[in-house]
Amino acid sequence: MCFASRTVEALGCSAFITASFAIIAHEFPNNVATVFGSLETFSGIGMMVGPPIGGALYELGGYGLPFWTMGAILITCGCVSFIFMPGQDEGAKAFKGSVLRLLTSPLVVVCCLTVFCGSFSLGFLDPTLANHLEVFNLSSLYIGLIFLCAPGVYGFTAPIWGYLGDAKDWTAGMMIIGLFFSGIAYLLLGPAPFLPFLPFNLWLTIVTLCCFGLFIGCCLIPTFTGILTGAKQLGLDESLDTFGMVSGLFNSSFSLGAFVGPSIGGLLQDHFGFGWAASSCGFLYLATTLVVILFKFTSKQGFNKPPTG
Repeated sequence: MCFASRTVEALGCSAFITASFAIIAHEFPNNVATVFGSLETFSGIGMMVGPPIGGALYELGGYGLPFWTMGAILITCGCVSFIFMPGQDEGAKAFKGSVLRLLTSPLVVVCCLTVFCGSFSLGFLDPTLANHLEVFNLSSLYIGLIFLCAPGVYGFTAPIWGYLGDAKDWTAGMMIIGLFFSGIAYLLLGPAPFLPFLPFNLWLTIVTLCCFGLFIGCCLIPTFTGILTGAKQLGLDESLDTFGMVSGLFNSSFSLGAFVGPSIGGLLQDHFGFGWAASSCGFLYLATTLVVILFKFTSKQGFNKPPTG
């Protein structure tokens, strides 16, 4: 029943998140990165307040209360959306695009690889970081606070990266900087066994997680705009159907990384230790950085948006 419940939850979550991103992009086509960054702020806040509120509800009413509360909130949100969400144009022409066509764009593939890399590293921390911190003999409260460092910084800096992405149209540069420094952060987090001069202490771990939270937003926020640019380069118009397909591909890439990250991360830690496991995430980031750089300087279209009109 736990697996069945989580499966149904995943289907519903993927549906409303994909629809939300598509609607937002459709309503603000000229400020996609800015609005996407603002949405990610609320994702960061949710990741920060969810665990402590869930724990408090568990202490107050037992195992069921957090789930009953969350279920009631989601049903209420669904009803409110159903009542107030404006209708769409029923006379719109049939959509002839497909995700497979979208994947023929090298730009889309590069952006999806970046999204996968980011969610992989975020998921990697779930089964590994707590064990890594055991040596410091911290209480559960302090370990929970350390877990909040990366999502907290990510959530509060995401709007800034979104604004810079729209104002400066600097998608490639932001992705390269974010990927490179996120990779360096993971080498420091281990710390990497092949860098014996790096200390393993609590303050460096906390600072590294905060830096990772900062730079993960720098590389993830512009990817949605990048996938949308790739769709436009293929000749797809700015319709809700296109935005829905872009949103679905983005969330599929993110979900794939979030699934693979904890699985591979736990396996690597069990066999090679946290230092090498974290270093593997760093190598993945650095390899993806190289892919983005090569694409930027070898592709004819690159990250350039096609002319409108």
